[in-house]
Amino acid sequence: MYRRKVNTRYELPARVLGAAARREKREDQLRRKTSDLGTTVAKCSEVDGGVFEHLLRTVTNVISV
Repeated sequence: MYRRKVNTRYELPARVLGAAARREKREDQLRRKTSDLGTTVAKCSEVDGGVFEHLLRTVTNVISV
């Protein structure tokens, strides 16, 4: 945000908002990955450590609809 000199009074708020938006996007990605990991662990547990990848595809297809 501060690597380049701010040339106008409108530029700094725009940079701050842009940085906040990027951070929010990263936080959303982290939340999704954490949720995905929880789903993976749950499905693995359901089959007592057996084959469960096909169960993940089913969950992913239902969620993306």
